[in-house]
Amino acid sequence: MTRPRLNDAGPALMKMAQLSKQSGLKSSTIHHYLKLGLLQPPSKTGRTVSLYDESHLKRLRQIHRLKEAKKVPLAEIKGLLKDEVNPVMQTSQREEHKKQQIIDKAVEMFSQNGFVNTKISDIADAVGLGKATFYFYFKSKEDLFMECADRLAMIIVPEAAWDDIRREPDYMGRQRKRGIAFLEAFPNFSGILNSLRIALRGNDAKLARKARDTFRTIDRPAIKDLRRAVKDGMVREMDENLIGHLIVGAAESLGYALMMDSRYTIEEGVELFLDFIGKGILKSGSEDSRSSDMGTVQWDVVDSEGNHMAVENMTIGGDTRIVGKIGGGDLWVQLRDIASIAILKSAPAITTSVSMQNGDKVTLRIDGDPVLSGKSPYGQFFIHLGKVSRVTSAKASAELTNS
Repeated sequence: MTRPRLNDAGPALMKMAQLSKQSGLKSSTIHHYLKLGLLQPPSKTGRTVSLYDESHLKRLRQIHRLKEAKKVPLAEIKGLLKDEVNPVMQTSQREEHKKQQIIDKAVEMFSQNGFVNTKISDIADAVGLGKATFYFYFKSKEDLFMECADRLAMIIVPEAAWDDIRREPDYMGRQRKRGIAFLEAFPNFSGILNSLRIALRGNDAKLARKARDTFRTIDRPAIKDLRRAVKDGMVREMDENLIGHLIVGAAESLGYALMMDSRYTIEEGVELFLDFIGKGILKSGSEDSRSSDMGTVQWDVVDSEGNHMAVENMTIGGDTRIVGKIGGGDLWVQLRDIASIAILKSAPAITTSVSMQNGDKVTLRIDGDPVLSGKSPYGQFFIHLGKVSRVTSAKASAELTNS
């Protein structure tokens, strides 16, 4: 089965960015149309890059014209356009759909049983194919495994989360969103990740090379983020390639830890992970100073049901700052400078009123629902900020009482 290439003769193929530019629609909108079945699925290359052609562009223009000019609801548009699919294209789509079914099932079976113990006949039976028909789609089990490795680089952080992560301006915010998406998908690909590690040191040079390429692809976003953070002055200079690989490896280890220990949610695990990569485990001179400064601050945390909890060494989203938006800008406020934080609204977005030690006040909008954590008299305390009513420093509370 011939794989589509960007330079093949015939209809011009384009990636999502090109399709978005030519259609004038955001990539998130196009993904939404794909999910609704308004737009036919794209073709895939060997590295699972989605490729689109003129038929996709034509369909997007039809949808846009019906939706914007004629105000037709999307549900009705789907009915209007359902009979316009080219029969040849429909056959090609069925073949591509079946191929993706095989890859999905293979990812699952390689993850459960390993590469060696998974037979072609098992995969073929699972998707309702004869063994001979399997070879119409893939030359060998090794060829299929390589396609699965390519898919792994895409599913390790689901495509639906990409735009949200890309739009996040803060380094730690991007790691939080990427970490949650990674850990939510982790049980589905952890096994094939192990198979790739085995292939990395195995005797098959072709599989070993594919494993190396896949791990480099997986590491690339972490390395790119580190370089950006170093350039912005948020992170000290380091070997981004090696540290990026270590961060991905630590996230993988966290995935196994959460599979073994149900006491922690994914969000709690990510906050501890961010605290680890942000502060490390050893105290430097500056860290001693900051910890001493923050350690003297005690907080009274009141949840939405009126329960109080005394907390020290408080962080919000793994940070010693509260990070939010004011107007069109971002504002980072050090917790040590804050007297109190009141949650004014928790849905659809968290809105806070922050009172400073000097008496100033500012209203901040918080993206997501970060976890507030700290040391309580009973152990480590975690609560989502959206479930908090008010946070007051003991110093500010004492001053109010004395006055």
